[in-house]
Amino acid sequence: MPNVVKAWNIESSSEFILNEPVGQVYCMVVANEMLFAGAQDGGIFVWKGSPGAENPFHYVGSLRGHSHTVTCLTVGSNMLYSGSMDNTIRVWGLDTLQSVMTLDDHTDAPMSLLCWDQFLLSCSLDKAIKFWGVAGGNLEVMYTHNEEHGLLALCGLNDFGQPVLLYACSLRG
Repeated sequence: MPNVVKAWNIESSSEFILNEPVGQVYCMVVANEMLFAGAQDGGIFVWKGSPGAENPFHYVGSLRGHSHTVTCLTVGSNMLYSGSMDNTIRVWGLDTLQSVMTLDDHTDAPMSLLCWDQFLLSCSLDKAIKFWGVAGGNLEVMYTHNEEHGLLALCGLNDFGQPVLLYACSLRG
């Protein structure tokens, strides 16, 4: 079945189809008992968990604001962050499911987002990793690290108390 989201309970072996029309999904994240799925049409589809129901997920709706494919999602500080092929990052309130801010400092598609300590980190095909921090009530770029190739994925860890950022680069420019 193409273009569906499925859930599988590994304890009971139950499988559920989240059958709302979603199109091709590129990323997913769970927060506040909700599943968010970023889709090819630029939408972010939302299901709420319903424990004990026949199907434990019910469709809440979609978040609209991106004009192209949603490539990455992350959650932090009661916010949902979404990156898109429209070269923007949108910030959504988890309580209201409304867009509160659009970040447009990347010149190509953000491919990965990471909430780490008080920062939002983003990497993009524009060959940049951006560290976003709160300044004057808004998220602003505090630092940019440039690479020779487009960037695809981010991961952070604390190794012996020292922060280490891992990232994957594209072989193409």
